[in-house]
Amino acid sequence: MRRRELLGWGALSTLHWLALGQRSVFAASADAPALTAAGDLLDLPKGFRYRVIQRAGQLMSDGHLVPIQPDGMALFTSGGPAGSWVLLRNHELGRPGYLDQRGYRTSWVMEGRDLPSPMYRTDRFGGVSRVVLDPKVLMAELGASDPDALSKAVTASNMALAGTDSNCAGGKFPSGWVSCEETDEAGHGWAFLVTPEDATLTAPRKIESWGRFQREGVALDPNTGRVYMSEDHSKGCVYRHLPDSPSAPFGAGRVQAMALAQTSDTTRGVHQGQQWKVSWVDVADPKARSRPCREQAALRGATRF
Repeated sequence: MRRRELLGWGALSTLHWLALGQRSVFAASADAPALTAAGDLLDLPKGFRYRVIQRAGQLMSDGHLVPIQPDGMALFTSGGPAGSWVLLRNHELGRPGYLDQRGYRTSWVMEGRDLPSPMYRTDRFGGVSRVVLDPKVLMAELGASDPDALSKAVTASNMALAGTDSNCAGGKFPSGWVSCEETDEAGHGWAFLVTPEDATLTAPRKIESWGRFQREGVALDPNTGRVYMSEDHSKGCVYRHLPDSPSAPFGAGRVQAMALAQTSDTTRGVHQGQQWKVSWVDVADPKARSRPCREQAALRGATRF
């Protein structure tokens, strides 16, 4: 494996930053491209534009509130009314009170209302929201003088997955968005499939065959059905799922972790231009019933990423 390819996989877990509050970071970077002060929220490289789609706490069309902490997301050109776009959007939230110390409201449920159904767990508030957009309206708005004004391109919005924990990153698949729990607390650490057709809160589609760990990004090799997965942990691994059938990437198969020859820990002894021979070790208990997947993999020689 070439270093560039390795870093490409690593980017799945590092291309994650919060838009609000980053303006000074961009402006202070000496080697950053020339920036354009397009609005109050973002400074963008010349030629780029943005528009605010929704704001946290705004009422969605299903009666719930837009959750805070948006994170990984994917855009689809099908799944909604003809000609529309559908945005599926993670929200990295957990248990009630998770952000109380910062004064943020974690729940997207209106105060005084019962919890909706179905939820994966009723004591967690992470999940995925769905936004239907009119692309013609959105494209016209991108030339407006006030990019921070709320878009009029939103035609509908709703919660699609609820009751999960710390939905951080994921990956886009032909059938939809795979949202990953960035935790391996008991009962969590799974990947969930959400489709652009999920116009209401939908029963969670947990992908048990991929195992349970602090999953970050996932990517599909469409030729083999293999799914490659990163882990956001200081001793995490890079994993892959080998399906029994290439046409069924969510189905039964084996979970393995990557081992680089003579490199047990990528935080030491890695330099530009270096290449490694790669092998894969089986994770005997992907559901991590008694030991985390990363610990099982390390005992078999997997490399720490």
